[in-house]
Amino acid sequence: DLSHLDNKLMKFNFENVNIIGIIRDCVTQNYIAAQNKNQNILFEPEDYEEYTVNVDVGRITQVFNNVISNAMKYSPENTDIEIFVDRDEKYYFVHIKDNGIGIPQEDVERIFERFYRVDKARSRAMGGNGLGLSIAKEIMEGHKGKIEVKSSVGKGTEMILGFPKAKKNSR
Repeated sequence: DLSHLDNKLMKFNFENVNIIGIIRDCVTQNYIAAQNKNQNILFEPEDYEEYTVNVDVGRITQVFNNVISNAMKYSPENTDIEIFVDRDEKYYFVHIKDNGIGIPQEDVERIFERFYRVDKARSRAMGGNGLGLSIAKEIMEGHKGKIEVKSSVGKGTEMILGFPKAKKNSR
């Protein structure tokens, strides 16, 4: 995926969709893994407004699943993963917040680098190759979106995914 992104070979199949539906599908896909750790993924949109974005559903699903699985992986049992959506004039923001181990401030800027791991020993034990967030960032940039992180050691991490609002009649 990264080599396709690097060489501009990855083609996105953009379509206007309600981002809420994609999030719901990802919550469903991660439900059993969360139950296995006695975790709850909490997502209850406040209203039924359309949060229309122009995205490649498969690739954005990949981003959400990566971020949600990281939240579950780095959070202890019996915790909640919270997901909510807010907006400003130009963007819809999807927040995925955990109560996990958190990321030290000196590592926050580096987590999107290829192969970067905050805690090498723990990461090897938990699996993964240090590419998921790098791919997620590239996909978000390919959608003219953004991905940001807020984290505090011992208190958890919040990933914020910003999606430009779709223009009416956009393809």
